[in-house]
Amino acid sequence: MRPLDTLRTVGRPIAYYSGIAKHVGGVNAAILLCQLMYWDELAGDQELGVYKTSEEWEEETGLSYREQAGARKKLRDLGLLVETVQRLKHRIYYRLDHDAFNAFMESLSKPKGGGEGDENEGESANDQSAPPQLHKPQSPNDENAIGEQPKAQSAGNPKRKSLIDTENTAETTTEITSSGDAAEATECQFTKFWLAYPNTPRRVAKRKCLEKWKAEKLDRFADEIIDHVRAMAKTKQWRDGYEPAPLTYLNQSRWEDGLPEPAQAQGSQGSASPLYDQNMAAAEQARQMLFGDDNATV
Repeated sequence: MRPLDTLRTVGRPIAYYSGIAKHVGGVNAAILLCQLMYWDELAGDQELGVYKTSEEWEEETGLSYREQAGARKKLRDLGLLVETVQRLKHRIYYRLDHDAFNAFMESLSKPKGGGEGDENEGESANDQSAPPQLHKPQSPNDENAIGEQPKAQSAGNPKRKSLIDTENTAETTTEITSSGDAAEATECQFTKFWLAYPNTPRRVAKRKCLEKWKAEKLDRFADEIIDHVRAMAKTKQWRDGYEPAPLTYLNQSRWEDGLPEPAQAQGSQGSASPLYDQNMAAAEQARQMLFGDDNATV
């Protein structure tokens, strides 16, 4: 394979506006901003914006965990990036603040020095056309990076506009907010399965189990799996500690094995009853041989 063909298998190039790099704090912040603009258009009218993990940002932009943290902080300080944290779901949603972005771009387009002209017009321009100050939301420590928990910021939801040419931007199949409901339902079903599983030292590897659940789309069999786990948890085998690890259970599709046959209701008494009848019959036969039919009763 030629080197050029090899390069094409690595991934797709990403486009960004190099001219805004010096205004947002560097190339990393500019790359992240442009990628956010790309996803902002695809997210449509979703109020929270787009949900992404640090791994997904790195796959798309090439920015490492630390580089993302620094770029996000710079964009938050400029008021361009709004982050909403859902703590219980361990998610961060990213949204571009349109009003702040528009004000930011207008401030870049205005000349820095005053031009020649009527003095009154200049004063009027300073009074009425001065770019608004960009707000600076609270920003947590960079050390927390993706795990940080900034306060959710409320803002208007103006009509989305095309902000960037997406022709050369890397397009992935990453989940956006429109598919958030399906992902939330999947995690809910998996949580039911996990809680139903016996809480023993063998209940480990929760993350790998979740990945297996999603990969195999086990939501389709969620009710069957959960019912089977609950039934098996009552069996003597599982109560004695011989249950498989959850990951083994999922990998081997153990719910398809069905349930063991129920034990005899009578227990040991059920097995002793035929022997008792045999003993009584043998005793009766011996008595008849010794005493005859006439002495059968006393």
